[in-house]
Amino acid sequence: MTTDLGDFLPKGESRVETLMVDLLDKGATSNLIFVGIRGDDTEQIVAANKTLAEKFSDSDYILAVHNSPAGLTQSQQELIQQYRYLLTNRLASQTMTAQGLTQALQQRMQGLTSPLASLEKKFIRFDPTGEVLNILQQVSNQDKDQSSAPRLVDGTWIAQSGQRGLMVLELNATAFDLDGLSDAYEFVVQEMGELAGKYQVEFDVTGPGAFAVFSRNIIRDDVKLLSILATTGVGLFLLLALRSLPMLFIVFVPLACGILFAIAAILLVFGKINGITLAFGVTLIGVAIDYPIHFFTHLKHGKHDPSRSSLKLIWPTLRLGVFSTVIAYGSLLFAEMRGLQQLGLFTITGLLIAAMTTRWVLPLLVPHQLPSNKGLSGLHQVLEHIALPAYKIRWLALAATIASLVYLLVIDRTIADYNTRSLSPISKAETALDREIRAEMGHWAGGNLFLVTGESEQQVLQHLEQLEPYLQELVSEQRISDYASVASFLPSVERQLQRRNALPDENTLRQNLNFALDGFPFKKDLFDQFVDDVVQSKTLEPITLSNLEQYDLQEKVSTLLHQKDNQWYAPVLLYGVYDEAALADNLNQVYPDQNWVSFISLQHQSNNIMENALNNMIKLITMGGFCIYLLLSISFRDFIRPLKIILPTLMAVGLTVSILAFSGISLNVFHIVSLLLVVGLGLDYSLFFHRLTDHEDEWSSTFRALWMCCFSTVLVFGMLIISKTPPLHAVGMTVAIGALLCLTLGAIFASRSLRHPQET
Repeated sequence: MTTDLGDFLPKGESRVETLMVDLLDKGATSNLIFVGIRGDDTEQIVAANKTLAEKFSDSDYILAVHNSPAGLTQSQQELIQQYRYLLTNRLASQTMTAQGLTQALQQRMQGLTSPLASLEKKFIRFDPTGEVLNILQQVSNQDKDQSSAPRLVDGTWIAQSGQRGLMVLELNATAFDLDGLSDAYEFVVQEMGELAGKYQVEFDVTGPGAFAVFSRNIIRDDVKLLSILATTGVGLFLLLALRSLPMLFIVFVPLACGILFAIAAILLVFGKINGITLAFGVTLIGVAIDYPIHFFTHLKHGKHDPSRSSLKLIWPTLRLGVFSTVIAYGSLLFAEMRGLQQLGLFTITGLLIAAMTTRWVLPLLVPHQLPSNKGLSGLHQVLEHIALPAYKIRWLALAATIASLVYLLVIDRTIADYNTRSLSPISKAETALDREIRAEMGHWAGGNLFLVTGESEQQVLQHLEQLEPYLQELVSEQRISDYASVASFLPSVERQLQRRNALPDENTLRQNLNFALDGFPFKKDLFDQFVDDVVQSKTLEPITLSNLEQYDLQEKVSTLLHQKDNQWYAPVLLYGVYDEAALADNLNQVYPDQNWVSFISLQHQSNNIMENALNNMIKLITMGGFCIYLLLSISFRDFIRPLKIILPTLMAVGLTVSILAFSGISLNVFHIVSLLLVVGLGLDYSLFFHRLTDHEDEWSSTFRALWMCCFSTVLVFGMLIISKTPPLHAVGMTVAIGALLCLTLGAIFASRSLRHPQET
């Protein structure tokens, strides 16, 4: 089982939209954890930070610990040291002149008395111009907003406010290894708990890795709790109605078979089943349980029923209802979202198996003598007394439906929710804390970016370099606070060759260095290694992405440069965008004829993707509705009667949407999916109500079966309302309301000739 909400993100239609979905999905399932250490004493915060870093560095659960700029391995630092003059953003024609070297030595003297003195001493012999430290800082801060990046106190990150120490943990588990992420998260929390009292600090844990664990736990707990509540609730209700424990177990046989076959179908086709799909499968209790209820409510003679005449009597109607529901959910198989495809396959398989089990297995399990089928008879009489004269308010029901549709047309807000964040079970408080800690770390928290594309790695890097002057201008004009680009660390081959060619020869460099050393207390032979390295650099071949893979440095740039479908993409992360619309217009003015760069607002783009996906789904549902009408028309050999059957269902759907909108609830993808279930329920109820035109003497049995089906459905889906997972909550709210409306409207629009059922 997986709990990846990315399964419920649409694929996107264009290449840019597809990339955006990848970014959203990857951001939701990465293995990073952000740690905040709060306290009143900065020394205690720093001490706790260092102690935690030591503990985590020795753990198999943690891949890497970042609480300071020094976050590279020895081999990675050696690579940067070797290629520093090709990777640096400063030309040797400026830094290796006599004047440039003099300024560099002055900076080294200042650095030797700064908090970074240890790093200065480490690199000064072979790097007096400070290129290694400059590149290390670029690598460490390539995805940080320098305007809000943390300050360094005693070698650890502290927020600029001084109230929170900061740390980033890379867990030793992939995004798809939720058990591994969970174990690592539990280890992190345990270690923090042991240190909290010792250092008098409090810990905040957030980030995508933590959110993946939170989501998994919430969804898994919901599945367990709702399964128990739904099974127990419906079981007690049916026990009161059927008055027989063996009959109760028999009723659950079709449901159990349906769920088992549905899970098998998902695993066979998709390999894994999403937790939300599995939780939704539990709600089949409210639908698949209808079939045995109809069967037992109409069955009167037990094992000795000749040829199971009761079942044969209701089977055509039951079969028609099953096929109608299957057609409705069949539209999900063509949805753009993998999760919805799973839901469609799960529901179709489960309902078909449950129906077939009811038809061919249950008759074999029926006891020789049926128990009393008159449980809850008092409730049945009350409901029947209300339902019989219900036809008198048909015009009132029609008026209410028309009024609700008018309300939907004139409402001054959108009734659809295209925000992908609304699907997450993570609370607003946890999301706000995540944004706060990301801001203190200077980490990009999603939002805005420039998307640069190219046919090759080098073309993309060249485009990024072409964009750099414009980006720096945006920062100076305060249109943005900062930006992050892979080009700040990995230059194009062309630029590396320019920097290599700008390196001076050995004689020129020694002359410039000797001139610069006058007045400084450095020995003249101290920088011999520096000279040798410059000479060696003039023979190096430019470094590329493949070289970074050999030193495990690819991850440092993978989020800012990657390939998909023979196209290369490089997002330039933008921080502190002042005006999105103005920035987008300005980019189009500066680069009017360039199709290699575009401005992207992730929120706006993801909303557009979700809107398009929902519109496509509505089209699929509409086509499904037309197919249902054709099925009913062929079955009844009549084009008018299907309209009478479908009308109460359509009214129930319209009223359900209006009630949700009036309650301030915006419809997301799961509300739409739930309306499919309402359609299936409504058609089932309406078909059985209209079946009574040919079987007037069965009013009592049919109505009893229908209200029992409705109550069990409302009971199950009503429990979903307590779910902490927004998709399940949406399903529960929608179906519970829709099921009640389907039964009510079905009774109202049943044939008038049924208002005086014969005594049985």
